[in-house]
Amino acid sequence: MNGKHRRRFVVLHHEVTAAFQRSDQHHFDWMFEQGGEALQTWSTSPLESFDDPVILPVLQLADHRIRYLDYEGPISGDRGVVTRVLTGTFQPTDHKTCEMATETHLHVTLQWEVNQAERTAELEIYRNSVPESSRLDDNCDGWFLRFSP
Repeated sequence: MNGKHRRRFVVLHHEVTAAFQRSDQHHFDWMFEQGGEALQTWSTSPLESFDDPVILPVLQLADHRIRYLDYEGPISGDRGVVTRVLTGTFQPTDHKTCEMATETHLHVTLQWEVNQAERTAELEIYRNSVPESSRLDDNCDGWFLRFSP
């Protein structure tokens, strides 16, 4: 892969406290460097490992500050603690914006290192036009994350 088009990503495990208002559930925040000072951010339930393929409901969050690429520790306002569980680089394999500005599709190749061995995975975030009455998770709004190592 061409290194000049690679950007950084991080997956943070967010252990929440009672002061965290969006949810009382611990979760993963998937953050992708977009250039400048912003990280495009998505939230999922925690994964047991990064060894198996999985599809999860995902919630798009507001962009986060770039400092979270390297940060671990308490979140201001006593909203919990974040711990880095995965970090590396990514390269877009396909990024399309559909006609409606709220419908996007993100497809990237992730690359990271574990025990001095290079790992890769395909990650896709997409919106599935699931009728509201049949959604499994009200928080996902039809968005899903597919992780394929």
